[in-house]
Order: sequence, then structure tokens, then C-alpha cells
Amino acid sequence: LMSLPKPPGAARTVFAGMMILVSPFDTTESDRDWAAFQDWVSTLGGVKKWLSNLWNFNMSLVPATNAFKTLEFLDKHQCDLEGLRKFHPAVVALLEWIRTVCTSVQPQTTRDGESVGTETQPCLLYTSDA
Repeated sequence: LMSLPKPPGAARTVFAGMMILVSPFDTTESDRDWAAFQDWVSTLGGVKKWLSNLWNFNMSLVPATNAFKTLEFLDKHQCDLEGLRKFHPAVVALLEWIRTVCTSVQPQTTRDGESVGTETQPCLLYTSDA
């Protein structure tokens, strides 16, 4: 998968969503393209270290708005799940993980400042350390 010059559109959408979720800054189109994802994995030391990094992802290390931006992006760029399954089932699992992490983020307050469910489900911890 990592050696592909350009995976199918739905797979690129999933990886772009991943980049939106984990970035500690607002992403541009070039920050979330396939080459940026490949560079990130390479910087971490390869797929195994990337998976370890993903396993340790902590939503508190990035803006909570990333979760909402990621879901918005994924909703806008609908993925063909059957096509993704045929291409690579692991990409479907990654999409499901991204959606689970994003939907675990709860708003901290309402517009009038009244506190609402501030507890979130545990997320995996992301660090930039390889």
C-alpha cells in the first residue's frame, strides 16, 4: 500500500481524513495528500512505527476541532466502502477507527456556557516521537 504512487480516490480520502485528525495545525490540501501521508510514515520510521504511533494516539494532543473537521471532510467526500474493501480491508478498518475517535469527542460546553458531558471515551495517544 505504501509503495503505491497514488491509491484509489476513496483510500486517499481516508488517509486525508487521518492527516486532518492528527495534525496539530490547520491543514492545507498539500498537508493531507498521499505524499504527505507517506512522508509522515517515513519520518516515523516506517509502517510498524506508524501503527505504534496510531495505537498511542491521544486526542488531547490536537485541537478537538480536528475531530469535527475530519468528520465533515469524510462526510463531504463519501467513501465507497465496498470498493475500499476490495482494494484493502485495512483501509476500511482505519476509516472505522477514525470515525470512532472523532465521534468520541464531546463538546465541552453549550453556547450559554452550561457544562455538558465533559468526559470522553479514552482515545489512543499520538506522539511525534518515532
